[in-house]
Amino acid sequence: MQLTKFTSKFMLFLLLMCFISCSQDSDLLTDLVLEEKEEIIEPSDPVRGSDEDPYKDKDFSNPNKIVGTYYPTSQADITNADNANKKAIITNSFTCNNCTFAANQTIEPAGGVITGQNINLNNAYVENTYKQAFSASTSFTQVYDKSRLSIEVFGAISGDDVDDTEAIDALINNVEIATASPKGSYIKNKPSTYKREGNFDWNLNGAKIETTSNSNFRINTFDVDYIFTFYNLNPRFYNGEFDGTDTYGRLIWLRGQQSFYFADLNVHNYHSTSNARGIAFRVNMLPQSKGFYKGEFYRNTINNISSASDGIANNVNGLSKGILLGLYEDGDADVFLEGNTITNIIGDDAECLYISPHGSATMDNNVNFYLTNETYKYAKRRQVKITVSNVHIRDSYFEAPGVEQDFNGQAAVIIGVFSTKKGQTNKNFELINSDLISNNIPTMGAIAVTELEDAKIIGNRITFSDVSNYPGLTLGSGTTGYYGVLINNTIKENVFTNCGVEIARIFDPKEGPVVIEDCIFNYKWGGNNPGNYVGALRYSSSSNATVTGSVTLQNSTINYSATNIFNLFSGVVVSIVSSVENLTIDNVTVNYKGLSGVGQAFGYIGSKNSSNFGNTNTITNCTINGALATGAIKVTGSNKAVKISNSKDGSGLPITVF
Repeated sequence: MQLTKFTSKFMLFLLLMCFISCSQDSDLLTDLVLEEKEEIIEPSDPVRGSDEDPYKDKDFSNPNKIVGTYYPTSQADITNADNANKKAIITNSFTCNNCTFAANQTIEPAGGVITGQNINLNNAYVENTYKQAFSASTSFTQVYDKSRLSIEVFGAISGDDVDDTEAIDALINNVEIATASPKGSYIKNKPSTYKREGNFDWNLNGAKIETTSNSNFRINTFDVDYIFTFYNLNPRFYNGEFDGTDTYGRLIWLRGQQSFYFADLNVHNYHSTSNARGIAFRVNMLPQSKGFYKGEFYRNTINNISSASDGIANNVNGLSKGILLGLYEDGDADVFLEGNTITNIIGDDAECLYISPHGSATMDNNVNFYLTNETYKYAKRRQVKITVSNVHIRDSYFEAPGVEQDFNGQAAVIIGVFSTKKGQTNKNFELINSDLISNNIPTMGAIAVTELEDAKIIGNRITFSDVSNYPGLTLGSGTTGYYGVLINNTIKENVFTNCGVEIARIFDPKEGPVVIEDCIFNYKWGGNNPGNYVGALRYSSSSNATVTGSVTLQNSTINYSATNIFNLFSGVVVSIVSSVENLTIDNVTVNYKGLSGVGQAFGYIGSKNSSNFGNTNTITNCTINGALATGAIKVTGSNKAVKISNSKDGSGLPITVF
C-alpha cells in the first residue's frame, strides 16, 4: 500500500517536470509534432497497352464434318437439305438471292461465283483458297467469323491494275476476321463508308493497298472522302502497307468506335493535291454516347503526309497530320501509342500527332493518352500538339526538321502543350526521359507550355545544334488569347544543351513560383551568332513591362565552353526588354571553360528602356568558376537592389551588380 502511494506521487512529479521542461522547449515540441515529411515528386509508373490478339485462342479449323463432296450449279443445289454437311466446291457461277444454304456445309472457292443478297450461310465454313467464291455485291444475313477470309473471296486479284474497292467493301461488310494474299498488292481508288457494328480484324499478311487515282474523290473539300471511314465498327488493321502514291491525301477516319487497333503498318505518301488537308489517321472519340474505351497504335511507320499550301499561314486548309485524335466527350478511356515512327508531315499547319478537345469535352476527364518509345521527326509546324489533359509521354524522341521547308511562318515548337478551353487548365501532362532535338530552324523551340496544371517535365534531354536564343522550354504564352497560367508543375532533372528556359511575355504562375530544379545547362558555342543575349533563364516580355510572376531556379549547373569570347552569353538570367521581379536563384553553379575576360557572367537585365532588378529578386549560394564575380550582373535600370548572399567566384570574390 505504501509502495502504491509512493509510486503515484513519483509519477506525478515526473509528469510535472516534463511539463515544465517541455514548456521551455515549446518551439522544438511544435516542430516535432507539426513537421511534415518532404514531398518527393516522382513520375507516375508507366502504363503500357496490352497489345493482345483477341483471336489468339480461336480455333480456325473446320468444325463441320464433311460427309461428301458436290459441285453446285444453282440456288437449288446449294439450298437442298440433302447437301447438308457436304463440301461444296464452287466451280460454277449462280445467283442465290434471299436463300438459306443447306446446313453445315464447307464452301471451297474454286473459280465459280455466287451472287446474291441476304444469303444465310447457315453455319457454313468457308475455306480460304485465295480464290473468288462470292461476288462483291453479295451480302450475308450475319457477319461471318469462322475463318479468316481474303479479299480474293469477293473478287479481288492481287497485282493487277483493277480497282479492288468493291471487293474490299464486301470483305469489311460481311466478314469479321480477314486476311490478304501474302505480300499481295491491291488498289483502292474510291472512298468507302462502313456503318455496321461489331469488329473487323484484318491481318493484311504483308500485303499493300495503294491509291493510284484521285478521280473518284472530292479533292477540294477537306472533311469528306477518306479512303476508309468507319462509323461504329471497331477496326483492327495490322501487318501491312498503305500507299497513297502522292495521289490522294486522306486515309482513315474513325467515327464513334468503342475501340480501335493499328499495328505494324507502313503508311506513306498521302498527299492532298489541293489545299484540302492530308491526314493518315483521324479519330473521333465519344466515351459517353458511343462507349469508346480503348485505342491502340503500335509500331506503325507513317511517312510523307502532306497537303499543298495555299500560301496562308495557320488556316483551315493546307493542314496535314500523321495522327489526329479528337476527344468529343468526357469519360473514361485509354489510348496507347507505342513504338510508332512518324516523319515528314508537310503543310501550312502540320504535326505528327495532334490531340484536341471538341464538342462537350472539357479538361476535367479521365481519358488518358500514353505515348511510349515514340519517334516523331520533321513535321513542318510541330511534332506534337496537345490541347487535352492526361497525356503521358515517356522514353520518346522528337526532332525538328534539319532544313527550313518553306515554313510560311508556320514553324512553332517541337511540342506544344496548352488548353483551348477558355478558363480551363490542361492537367496531368507528363514528359519523362525523352529527347527533343532542334536543328536551329528559325523560331522552332523545343517545348512550350501554358494554361497547364500538375504537369511533370522530368529527366529529359533538350538539345540544339548550336547556341540559340530560341528556348528549350517556354513557360507561358507569347500569343494573346492565352493567360500564361501555370499551376503546380514539376520541372526537374532535365539537361538543356545550347538552349535554356524562356519566360514568355504572358506569364502567370497562380500558386507559388514555377520551380526549375536539378537541371544541367550545357552551352558549347560553335561560332554561329544567335542574334541576341543568351542565358539559362531568358525573359522575353514586351517593352517597358515588368515580369512579376515568381520563378525559382535551384540546385542546377550551367556549363559554357568556347574558343573565344561570346559577349552575348550572360550565364544564368537574361532580360533584354523587361524588368524582372520575384526571381529566386539558389545553389546554381556557372562554369566557364576556355574563356577569359567575360563581363556579364551571371546576368544581364537591360534594354534601351532601362530595366530594373529590384529587391524582390534573390541570389543565394551561387558560384561562378572561370570568370569574375565582380560586375557579373549588368542592370541598365536605376533599381539594382537584387539581394545577393553567399555567392562568389572561384577566387572568393562576391557576385556584384553594375
